[in-house]
Amino acid sequence: MDNKRKGVWSSGRLTIGIISIVLFLFIALQSCAVGVGNALQENNSTSGSSGLLCAFVYLVGGILGIVMRNAKGIAGLIVTAVFYLLGFLMSFADRGEFGDLAIWGGLSLILAAFYIVCAIKTRQRNADNDSEAI
Repeated sequence: MDNKRKGVWSSGRLTIGIISIVLFLFIALQSCAVGVGNALQENNSTSGSSGLLCAFVYLVGGILGIVMRNAKGIAGLIVTAVFYLLGFLMSFADRGEFGDLAIWGGLSLILAAFYIVCAIKTRQRNADNDSEAI
């Protein structure tokens, strides 16, 4: 058994992690601008705050995706998928004045699906390796 084996779609997970961290910066800046606009309009909308929470989900998901890209287990993949699913739920729960939040939520759902597929493939690979060891 090769101990230096890479995780399922390791390069893709690294790329998605880096893109998620860059998107964190963009979404956070955009959310802050929306929050200031909401405050100036005094419309009691919290979509800017929801966008900022969604941005932090992208940051955490990106970091987890990078750190766990070569892990042999599925726990890190599931945790990353759960974070992206939380970003999806937060973004669709309170879009308000921030229309782009639906886009970031949809992308978050796609990324969650990617990590779920990675977890399934990792589990299949581990099952195949266990059956070969017997």
